[in-house]
Amino acid sequence: METRKYTQIGTMSILISAPLFLFFGGMAINSGLTNRSDFMILGFISILMLLCCLTFYKITIMVSQTQVSFKMGIGLFGKTYQMSDIRQCRSVSNSFIAGVGIKMLPNGWLYNVSGIKAIELQFKSKYSIVRIGTNKPEEISEYIRSILTGRYATYPNSEQPVRRWTNIWWKLIITIVVLAFFVPRWFGLKAECKADALKIKGMYGLSIPYSQIEKVDTISGLPGISIRTNGYSFNETRIGNFRLTNGEDVKLFVKKGSGPFIQIQSKDNVPVYIGLGNRNLTSDLFAQLKKRIN
Repeated sequence: METRKYTQIGTMSILISAPLFLFFGGMAINSGLTNRSDFMILGFISILMLLCCLTFYKITIMVSQTQVSFKMGIGLFGKTYQMSDIRQCRSVSNSFIAGVGIKMLPNGWLYNVSGIKAIELQFKSKYSIVRIGTNKPEEISEYIRSILTGRYATYPNSEQPVRRWTNIWWKLIITIVVLAFFVPRWFGLKAECKADALKIKGMYGLSIPYSQIEKVDTISGLPGISIRTNGYSFNETRIGNFRLTNGEDVKLFVKKGSGPFIQIQSKDNVPVYIGLGNRNLTSDLFAQLKKRIN
């Protein structure tokens, strides 16, 4: 006799855990690797949300002539029950308070990823019950009862359409992750010497009039960075407001950690550091800026 599979997508679980994973993951990345404590705390919460998503994004119930089993998500958690130990199976509805996840009931356990519908397994040798969430409780419970009584029901196995929806969900999650984490790094960082001011385009763009620039120079390396106060930080890319280890606030427009870098001190703004990620581009910008100031 074939093993039939019934899979339910954990829509509610995905809608809760995936955004939280992206939110805390983005905060961890934006905190910058220089702020170790924030990065580790936010990174841990993000990984925890990812594990929740991987565990509760779906639940699959498998029914054969000898066993009823289930696994959650990618298979980190699951259980198997012998058909000979099952006394009865019925379709039930849980309360909204029960929610999703792995919950202890007054007389048993609930394993659920979305919705309120479930099958309830009652056993011959123990009082406790097990409820497994599913969007097809009537079909599964009737099929299990037919095995227990020897009258096999003939319901089609609908696993393939569910797999299609599973693939769609994962493609959506991966797309969101790429957009949230990596697209900011691709945003163009462009600095140009206009008629009356240096224009820095892109994220946290800035305009510095030449009349306000007091000093401009090149340096081979950035000063020590303590924390990101309001900006974007990933790998060696740092754009926005940062604080140095000496407590000084600065603005960074840096695409790579290797120099040279342009250091600008103006009258009304905090020090600005520019690194276009290319030695020639940075040197050309410095030469144009010196000419404009002179």
